[in-house]
Amino acid sequence: FTVIGLLGAKGESWSNPDDQVFVPLTTAQERLFGVDHLSSILAQMRSAGDFDEALFDIESILRRNHRLGPEDDNDFQVRRQDFFLSTIQETNAEIANFIIVIALVSLVVGGIGIANVMLVSVTERTREIGIRRAIGAKRMHILTQFLVESMILGVLGGLLGITAGLLFSDFSTGAGVILPWKWIGYSFFICAGIGGVAGLYPALRAANENVIEALRYE
Repeated sequence: FTVIGLLGAKGESWSNPDDQVFVPLTTAQERLFGVDHLSSILAQMRSAGDFDEALFDIESILRRNHRLGPEDDNDFQVRRQDFFLSTIQETNAEIANFIIVIALVSLVVGGIGIANVMLVSVTERTREIGIRRAIGAKRMHILTQFLVESMILGVLGGLLGITAGLLFSDFSTGAGVILPWKWIGYSFFICAGIGGVAGLYPALRAANENVIEALRYE
């Protein structure tokens, strides 16, 4: 093959046209694929006009080339560009729904993990809780302390998740990542909320510890 020219860069979408090579049709059929027919044809209007009329003309030409009679059904399909657009939109919607389900499951699992960590922390710090209560700390102080700690755990988990997501996106696509700071801020609030909800029971348990029994705890 002899290279006779280069096309301008178009950028990547679903596929990358910048990595494509174009050869004469008959050459591709004879030397590359070993066939004498076409599996698909892409038609483009030169200018804006009657789209339906253009589709009718294309269908008429194909029916004539396929030697189909007036009573014969089409043995081919003519698809408009909006068909592919609707297909892409449906696919994106399905992917978005799947991501939402995965995110909800991740939030639940993360919340359970925070709750378990805080329960272990309350158990290990029972004596500390008893000492604080004995020297004047109120239940609300203990409750607030453990709630804040659980919320911090949630925010740290969100920070790690966002960082990992940004790094993975940059590595997998090789393109720059747009940082939606507003949504990142919302994510931190959500993570803090999940941490607070998950840590509520451990915090209540810590706040309601019996002072005498807590001081005796070894």
